Amino acid sequence: MINVTIEDSILVAKFNNPPTNSIAFQTMVDLRAAMKQAAEDSSIKGIILTADGKFFSSGFNLPTFLKFKTREDVLEFFNVEEEMLFEIFTFPKPMVAAVNGHMTAGGMISAMGCDYRIVKNHPKIKLGMSEIKIGLGLTVAEMELMRFGLDSNRILRNVMYFGEMVDVNTALQRQIVDEI
Repeated sequence: MINVTIEDSILVAKFNNPPTNSIAFQTMVDLRAAMKQAAEDSSIKGIILTADGKFFSSGFNLPTFLKFKTREDVLEFFNVEEEMLFEIFTFPKPMVAAVNGHMTAGGMISAMGCDYRIVKNHPKIKLGMSEIKIGLGLTVAEMELMRFGLDSNRILRNVMYFGEMVDVNTALQRQIVDEI
């Protein structure tokens, strides 16, 4: 669910779960393996996290949640998710989110942990935390990654509490991304 290539000493990790590049359990396992590979290989200078298609990532794969049968299933998923987010946040080399399309929910949270966020200049791309509108909250780790990536409590408040989906220019103006 993550395709890995190495180009010019940069590991390129691409979300690959069409059509929306949702983040399933295997996606998290694959991304963690890619980060481990990049961290341990001295010839790799950093990571670009991106995707193919019209979506960077729509966030966590909701059908995965419907398959949980026990409390342990839920805990395993969120333990791996929290470990993945911590590893993104503390990755020892530069990590850039190259946002090629729509970015929501867990996709946005993952990008917020990266050192830099670049978004493709396209009028249809929307970014935001849409799950807030259906009443889904964030874990402590998810909220802290959002706080770090958004750089101020005011920006965090506006992104988190209004659930507005914004275009790339508004995302740059609101400091959700660093560059178009």
